[in-house]
Amino acid sequence: MVRKTVTVSVCRRPEYTRRTLEALMACEGIGEYMVGIVVDPQCDETMRVVNEFLLRRPWEKWVMGNPSNCNATIRASLHVGFDMWKSEYHIHLEDDTVPAPDCLRWFEWAAQFGDNKNFFTASAYSRDKDGDADEGRARLWFTPWGWATWRDRFEEFAHKFVGPPELSWDVSVNHVFRGYRWEIYPALARTTNIGAELGEHATPELWDIEQRNDRWAGATGDRCSQWRAGWIPRT
Repeated sequence: MVRKTVTVSVCRRPEYTRRTLEALMACEGIGEYMVGIVVDPQCDETMRVVNEFLLRRPWEKWVMGNPSNCNATIRASLHVGFDMWKSEYHIHLEDDTVPAPDCLRWFEWAAQFGDNKNFFTASAYSRDKDGDADEGRARLWFTPWGWATWRDRFEEFAHKFVGPPELSWDVSVNHVFRGYRWEIYPALARTTNIGAELGEHATPELWDIEQRNDRWAGATGDRCSQWRAGWIPRT
């Protein structure tokens, strides 16, 4: 049986954490998943929110040994999926990445392309203004707002993941580790980024320009279980 795994990294934004975990709990198929919440312990209220959800669901919690940073916490999350749980394909969300009801089904569909070594990751995020709800696309990029990868890809950069705190981890993944490989993503996003405030590497102004996506399945109400491969390149 294929092991299904997802982690969520959280820190100092309790209301974002609540919205993301509520949405994850409502995802189709969530009962089939091992779910781990990895906490950077900088906010007591965030910890309280996490503990509330652990009373409602048989999820697991890991707490970083000391207050850390986004780079270290996300690396720890991936090690939970690939090293502790021995997953072959692992999904990760951040505290400001709200999934649509069919988000996990999107990732399950995208997993089939792992045999094609030209693909590096799958993302659930999109800012495309066109495309059908059931269309999958590909782009030469890495997008961190709800993503998954395969064990062999992760092993390429597992020990080189954490750079200086001022350099966001996703920049290294995109511009160093990815090489010239593709990302699978949906024309209609299956996540939305709500992280306007208190981001480690973003400001409200930057979020509004580069990260905000109002067109996504959670807003339109579209649901799918299977997608079709459009493979329209978006570079």
